[in-house]
Amino acid sequence: MKKILLVIGIVMITVSSAGLVAQFYSPYYEPATKVEYPGSSINISIPSITPNQSLLPSPYRAYDIFPEPGAKNIPLNTHISVSFPRPPQFLKLEVEPDVEISHVKKELIFYSGKYTFYLAKPLKPRTNYTVKIIAGQKYPPAPGVSPISTTTWEFTTGDISLKNILPILHLPGIEAIFVILGFLFVAYSLLRKR
Repeated sequence: MKKILLVIGIVMITVSSAGLVAQFYSPYYEPATKVEYPGSSINISIPSITPNQSLLPSPYRAYDIFPEPGAKNIPLNTHISVSFPRPPQFLKLEVEPDVEISHVKKELIFYSGKYTFYLAKPLKPRTNYTVKIIAGQKYPPAPGVSPISTTTWEFTTGDISLKNILPILHLPGIEAIFVILGFLFVAYSLLRKR
């Protein structure tokens, strides 16, 4: 039994340490996109376009949207994310009914930009949410091309259930907890030998 605990402790330390090392030493680049969301201190002025202008669509077309458009039974503790083939100069998130966003994570993945909005509070149960993302740049990327792209979609949350209200472990130090537990297992098994 002691040897099994010792092996479990060593495995936990090794795996968790490898995760921590990879997390701290991998290069991380963040797009320089200005992001406005409910509750942020940033106010972005969107370039105006007259409705009768015939412009080509903006190159900033949203993809990899979460929650997916039309999705049902979305957990109350979800997040909102969207990606673009190239990071836009600005990005504005609007959600109806109002939500409170705690922070946004901006990621540069190869040449594309991914933006994840984390909620400060769980969403309301059985509620239809409308999300609007406006992305682009102050000036048109080329003559006759729109400087902005607007993407709107809806999703519906599920009922109140244990699955829908328990927070998901998004703790940044979860690996550190496993390292500490691993050390405790090793210390316990060494002390038991005496």
